[in-house]
Amino acid sequence: MATLSIFVFLHSWNEFFEPLIYLNSSRLYTLPLALSLFTDHSGTDWHLLMAASVMATLPLLLVFFIAQRRFMEGVALTGLK
Repeated sequence: MATLSIFVFLHSWNEFFEPLIYLNSSRLYTLPLALSLFTDHSGTDWHLLMAASVMATLPLLLVFFIAQRRFMEGVALTGLK
């Protein structure tokens, strides 16, 4: 169940095309859609895009560091090194 919940969360976190089709208000955009707003016809604000990308990955890194012990136990139980 934990693996399934992790996969479902990551899939919904990284979803781009479904919200692009269904949402018509920029206030409701997901993170990938919001990151695409940094690109327009005149170019890309790379420094803003990279800063927003780092901020978007922080929650995932926080979850990993909190659950790192469980991840390592799972790897040790499978016999992989």
